[in-house]
Amino acid sequence: MGIKTAMEIQERIVILLILFSFDIFFHLSYLLFFLLVIIYWPVSYYFLEKRQFRSSIKYLIFIIGLLLILFIYRNF
Repeated sequence: MGIKTAMEIQERIVILLILFSFDIFFHLSYLLFFLLVIIYWPVSYYFLEKRQFRSSIKYLIFIIGLLLILFIYRNF
């Protein structure tokens, strides 16, 4: 069936980020997180409108903050 909209791409990326933030893939999680962020920006820029792109930036900042909290909690 394939991916129809950019919002579905974002949802899949966010699900992957949440999965990798836990101890499923402990050593690869942060490397994959940064790779997915690098992939996330072109997808958002080219497939979303400007208004949706601004909201996706806020959403990405929220996800990064959540992952930082999880990282700090897991290390202490």
